Amino acid sequence: MAEYDTWRPWPIWSAWKNVRFITAIFNICGAFFAFVVGGWIAARIAGLRRAEPAMLHGGVVWLLAIPMLLVLATFGAMSHWGGWYGALGGSPAWLTTVPPVDPEAARAFRNTALVTVAALLLGLVGSVLGSWMASGEPMSLTYYRRRTLDVERPRRVA
Repeated sequence: MAEYDTWRPWPIWSAWKNVRFITAIFNICGAFFAFVVGGWIAARIAGLRRAEPAMLHGGVVWLLAIPMLLVLATFGAMSHWGGWYGALGGSPAWLTTVPPVDPEAARAFRNTALVTVAALLLGLVGSVLGSWMASGEPMSLTYYRRRTLDVERPRRVA
């Protein structure tokens, strides 16, 4: 009997070679750019002109979004956004029986969880960068502004 003739309760997805690279990149970039937009909007609404408070607001955007994502995952609503974020939540609390754990399924969820964590952490970087862009200050780590100048400088139109 050949290997492909045997019945398996779960497909073999657990190896990294079976994870499509373009899918992982698409999900990670999607999270990054979504948080860039969120950080940019937060800093523009607040009208922040310095980079440091703007980046702080971008971090707060990320800090507010993560508990919302975890609450949605707890109630099972994250599976509508795809398997990547669906792995954040386990079995719902109201489910009485726990399904049996397959080692292949555990490995597949491990791969999904690693990509999800990478997407969320790069989302933090994206929210900080988006809010830094919205502040209007040059995006250079070597830039040093004179703090004696007035904050109300002419603002470029974005």
